[in-house]
Amino acid sequence: MSRVLARAGIPTDIVTADLGPAALPVAWALASTAGARRLVAKGLRAWDTAAAAQRLLSQREDGLLFVYLPDCDRAGHAHGWMSEQYLEAAAHVDAGLGLLSGWTDEAVFIITADHGGGGVTASEHHEPHPVNDHIPLIVAGPGVTRRHQLTRAISLLDVPATVLWWFGVPVPGDYEGRPLAKAFARVSGPTPVPA
Repeated sequence: MSRVLARAGIPTDIVTADLGPAALPVAWALASTAGARRLVAKGLRAWDTAAAAQRLLSQREDGLLFVYLPDCDRAGHAHGWMSEQYLEAAAHVDAGLGLLSGWTDEAVFIITADHGGGGVTASEHHEPHPVNDHIPLIVAGPGVTRRHQLTRAISLLDVPATVLWWFGVPVPGDYEGRPLAKAFARVSGPTPVPA
């Protein structure tokens, strides 16, 4: 998706938690190959990572800002989903999202997780189970329909298609996902191109 956006002149920046000196070059190699313009690895907790994302938002540059808050994932794998450590991590992520929520009048946010967990094995998500397979997806910002629940089945594959649609970039034919256009009442960003 970042490569498709870059070809359309729309940059992608990535903000994630601190990766450590060994992982940072690898992460940058992957991110830049995928078309990212910038990678910021900052913070041991979601609040610090969200604050780094907020600094980029305050620069008011157009483009995609991808923010990864790994607190819940790390705690879930290490201690089990819904463990005391997981719930503490969830509170940190909630605080980080709260910090970023002040930007919803100016930017569209798509908030999701890459997976659920703990449905069969407390610290894993590999086996089919509703707790492993069903995850939240929240869309907020200018032009987003308020208090609307999408009724069709939604996949993580729909997120890249929605991002491209929002920026008015045609969704490649080989993308499996479809834009979540019904989540938007009126697009106040770039004019979307129907897929």
